[in-house]
Amino acid sequence: MNFNSNIMNSFFKKSRKIFLWILGVLVFLFIAGSLGQYYIPRAEEYFMNKRGEKMIADWEAKKKALEELEKQDFVGGKTPEETMEMVIEALEKNDVELASRYYSVEVRELALKSLESEFSKNNNLSLSTKYFSDVFYKGIGKFNKDKTKKSFNFSYITSSTSTTTVGVDTVVVPAGSVSTKFLDLKLNINNIWKIVQPY
Repeated sequence: MNFNSNIMNSFFKKSRKIFLWILGVLVFLFIAGSLGQYYIPRAEEYFMNKRGEKMIADWEAKKKALEELEKQDFVGGKTPEETMEMVIEALEKNDVELASRYYSVEVRELALKSLESEFSKNNNLSLSTKYFSDVFYKGIGKFNKDKTKKSFNFSYITSSTSTTTVGVDTVVVPAGSVSTKFLDLKLNINNIWKIVQPY
């Protein structure tokens, strides 16, 4: 009987230890879960705020850098028409670098890449020359209210079916469709007219 009693005591001691260990784990999980419900949303909010602050700081730094570039940007005309004539002349000469300098500093890199791509594919800038010439010489120009921006629009009837890519979609434009070409210019801080789009 004494032998069985020792076995039973040993079993209960081990069971008690296991039970207390399991109970401790459950209590820990309960406390951690309760605290997590309180702290996790606050931690997420904290990190989202930090990310937002970083994005704002990056945007402000980029804006300041662009403003500094714009202060040094005197390439262009005193009127939208003068800038348009200058860019068309540069395009006719296949001068990618000069043509891109007539764009606003915010979009100049994109314009340069686009013009470089056209030149590398065609060994000239005739597509851009035609686009700008059509819009400028055949289109209608209109200022905004405070005369700091001017848009040129040229609507025409397509003579043949064409395809164009918009994002990942291919769009078919049938012959006889009305299509529009446009250009937007804005006045920079040096009172020089710069192209904003297209690029």
